[in-house]
Amino acid sequence: MLAPEIARRTGAGPGRPEDPRPNAPAAAAAGCPDAAATGWVACEGKVPLAVILDRAMSAPTR
Repeated sequence: MLAPEIARRTGAGPGRPEDPRPNAPAAAAAGCPDAAATGWVACEGKVPLAVILDRAMSAPTR
């Protein structure tokens, strides 16, 4: 669902599989819940999962 909207916003044409711009941020966003869960388990829940997820979601934009 994300890739077509990202493609529209970045000007990537539909049907251009050689252009990774739409898929890269969508893939990064899809991996954030897994990265957050891993961090949450590692800290034994001392930091709220929502905080860690927020950190994970903001990492690709930094």
